[in-house]
Amino acid sequence: MKSPHNQCKCLHCNELFAPNYRNKERQRLCSKADCQKARKRANQQAWVTKPENQNYFRDVENAARVRQWQKAHPDYWRKSTRHRLRTLQDACPRQTPANNELLPSSPARTLQDLCSLHVPLFIGLISMWTGSTLQDDILSTARRAVAKGRHILGLVPGEP
Repeated sequence: MKSPHNQCKCLHCNELFAPNYRNKERQRLCSKADCQKARKRANQQAWVTKPENQNYFRDVENAARVRQWQKAHPDYWRKSTRHRLRTLQDACPRQTPANNELLPSSPARTLQDLCSLHVPLFIGLISMWTGSTLQDDILSTARRAVAKGRHILGLVPGEP
């Protein structure tokens, strides 16, 4: 543990803290999130109040620089959202049932029919959930989970 004479008082929260040894002469705030936000806010305010920075984001030269960058990167903002919106369903092709295909509630359907995409993760999770590796147990649990999901989403049985 650090000795009390190596500690400083935080200018924001007024609590004692041990400054980083590399900049102990300059560090005036502790590492708490609120204190760091206050430090950043004060630094930004000090930067903006300097005369040479008053119109930094407004002058013609910087506006031209930003417009040039935006033309070179037209889809910049779209790329970041595209990756966040991906879901597991995007990887699965949408299937439309044929006229002769059995309904999900039909007792003649097998586990292979229900999981026609052969997703081992899905089977493994249900097996772990039920504690059984029997296909009949996995199938009945999968049917209940699908029915519960349809109920939650307000979907009518038989609709895709």
